[in-house]
Amino acid sequence: MTSSSGIDRLDRIRERLRVFAAERDWGQFHDPKNLVMAIVSEAGELAAELRWVANALADEFVRDPAVRDRIEREIGDVGIALLLLCERTGIDLLGAIERKIELNAANYPVELAKGASDRRVLADRIRVVAAVIRRGADYLICQRPLHKRHGGLWEFPGGKLESGETILDAARRELGEELGVVVERVSDVEFSVNDPGSNFVIEFHPVEITGEPKCLEHEQLAWLPPHELLQRNLAPSDLLFARHIANRSANGDPRS
Repeated sequence: MTSSSGIDRLDRIRERLRVFAAERDWGQFHDPKNLVMAIVSEAGELAAELRWVANALADEFVRDPAVRDRIEREIGDVGIALLLLCERTGIDLLGAIERKIELNAANYPVELAKGASDRRVLADRIRVVAAVIRRGADYLICQRPLHKRHGGLWEFPGGKLESGETILDAARRELGEELGVVVERVSDVEFSVNDPGSNFVIEFHPVEITGEPKCLEHEQLAWLPPHELLQRNLAPSDLLFARHIANRSANGDPRS
């Protein structure tokens, strides 16, 4: 969360930039393309300060006062051009950053991204949200369509995240299509597993819904307590989660 003092300071900087540009009649040059090119140019000058510095020596290098002063000026140039671009396009810079952090958290979950710097490796995994929907002590599971992978097996409803979607976006879309319900809330992931025999990562999230679930795509649905889930022929990843629930219930965990 951004502090009010931080927002006020950013507003003051924006106003100073407006006055500075207006006094010099520079607004005519501040179209989006020119500003993007300015950002790229200034970022290049920033990169030049560290271009030939070994990674292992970079932290020590920037502690030199003269170097730090040059880097600070280049960062200032990048920041000015970025603020001017946001002003011209009507983009809320802080809002854009916050939304991007949220999206990055969705695209690179800790359990997959921790310690990994190669995004191509992470991109090979397809994230799937599985909705953990409860009615009292019972859990909702659905029988997969016969013509699909794991056809006839039972699962917790949900589906793949599309490009640019958050977990909440995907849950709302998938459960609307599959069950005709409205998703009100999605909680943090409760259980995650690499699906055997595929490149899917199944993430089980507690989900709150409104509306009565209907079989719009599945063969049938059922509300079952933890001990009865294991009596159904579950898909592999769903079986692992059902065992997790059953073990939790057997140990007296109140969440079950």
